[in-house]
Amino acid sequence: MLVGERLENEPNFYQEIDFLKHLAGINGVPVVHKHFQYEQKRVLVMDKYLENLEQFRKRKEDEKLSPRVVIKLAFRLVSILEHIHRKGVVHQDIKLDNVVFGAKVGNKLDIVLIDYGIAAFTKPKPPRDLVDGALHCTTDFSSSVYASPGLVQGLKGDPVDDLQMLSFMLLWASKYNPFGEDSLESLRKKKEFIAKPSIFTQGDYKFLRPVISKIMEQKRSKRPDYKAISKKCANKDNYFNPDTAVHLGNAYEFF
Repeated sequence: MLVGERLENEPNFYQEIDFLKHLAGINGVPVVHKHFQYEQKRVLVMDKYLENLEQFRKRKEDEKLSPRVVIKLAFRLVSILEHIHRKGVVHQDIKLDNVVFGAKVGNKLDIVLIDYGIAAFTKPKPPRDLVDGALHCTTDFSSSVYASPGLVQGLKGDPVDDLQMLSFMLLWASKYNPFGEDSLESLRKKKEFIAKPSIFTQGDYKFLRPVISKIMEQKRSKRPDYKAISKKCANKDNYFNPDTAVHLGNAYEFF
């Protein structure tokens, strides 16, 4: 088990507990076993994870994830997002740090999407069994390098925002960052990417074009076509079978 500590005045502590309780039972969402206060800290007891995708990428600086692995990640995360969106929740913080490898039986791995501290409800009337934290906590995304253009501009979180951020993350997982660090220039390039994804998915990154192009076809305030997006992940050019097991091998050559 992994014991994660949060400072007592951490404003998103109870919000995250609320969302994890609301999303309980979804494969790919962390399970909270206990939460309590110890001295001046609040503690979450959760399953232990191996490492997050950013840690893995830094540990393997001379290597990049193969197209097949990146596509498998996309397929798995689209499925997780579909299930949390069905529960009326948007994650709003899709990035390499928040995708972790969860150990299972033997050498099998699972992908888990963590950190619901800035998640939000899309439904007009969220469930009544939550404390105030999850209902009233707001986030300013104006300076976030990870956020979608809609969130940066102050629009209410939408499932499409999560999917767009997933697309950005897939590029970063492939060690490709076409957006830069400057927030205004980054925002401009993200908008261009959403409008014309084919410009950014050429050469070594052409394998991402089918799934990213399908994601960018999705419209805000409408239910995304998750099935169509997943089907593009299994495009014949990716040599990807979504039914294959997730497993550990040499140098984390899983999937």
